[in-house]
Amino acid sequence: MKRSVVLSIFLIGILFFTQAYSQTNGWSFHFGKTMPVGSFARSSNAFLQNNIGEGAAKNGFGIGVKGQCSLRLPVLRKLKLIASVDIMYNGLNDGAKTMIETHNNPSDYFTASAPSYCNVPIMAGVNLYRSLFGAIKVYGEVGMGVNFRMVSDMDRVFMVESGEGGKEYFSGKIDFDNTSTFAFQLGVGLCFFNRLSLAFNYYNLGTAELKGSLESIESVNLLFESIGEEYREFTNGKVGTSMFVMRLGWHF
Repeated sequence: MKRSVVLSIFLIGILFFTQAYSQTNGWSFHFGKTMPVGSFARSSNAFLQNNIGEGAAKNGFGIGVKGQCSLRLPVLRKLKLIASVDIMYNGLNDGAKTMIETHNNPSDYFTASAPSYCNVPIMAGVNLYRSLFGAIKVYGEVGMGVNFRMVSDMDRVFMVESGEGGKEYFSGKIDFDNTSTFAFQLGVGLCFFNRLSLAFNYYNLGTAELKGSLESIESVNLLFESIGEEYREFTNGKVGTSMFVMRLGWHF
């Protein structure tokens, strides 16, 4: 994790250090739709079972900022150096979410919270612009860096009838581990009047185990007094976080 933090700081610093050797500088804000692919999207409605390596992620959204500058070196004057930070959110698809909310439900009283993904890629790279016609330009870009993946906790609480006609509550909480992985992206887009852009990007945010710890309060009486606790490590296998992103950007 420490290496990832150092790399992130280095990537962001690249842009600022090169400003002294640049001809033009600019920033852009972008937002759009994230569309998971591969094992990140795959789902057999068995989320967190049998170490299957499925992310079961559905379409989500993302926002981010990007800075760029043109180097003064003649041989590289057509290339722009870029650095970007994004936040990408994806929840679980309906099948996996339904499975979590109804799986082994023994009672009428039941609550569950499905986890969701938050990815934060920090990247540096280059892009190349070409005039298409008039005030419209086409561009391509490539970047690489580090991605930080965070998964929200998953909680479950349900009630069962005890043998003596009473009621008992069972609850459980799954705490997922945060991960950091190597990441890269490729993209193409159109820029209108040097202000508005429409882009289509592919992000490969690395592969890491979807793992964590299960803390289950096995039995709680009606007053929610703890009777027993169990801590157990678990893994859902390795999940590759990759997605297509379609977004709009505004350039400053």
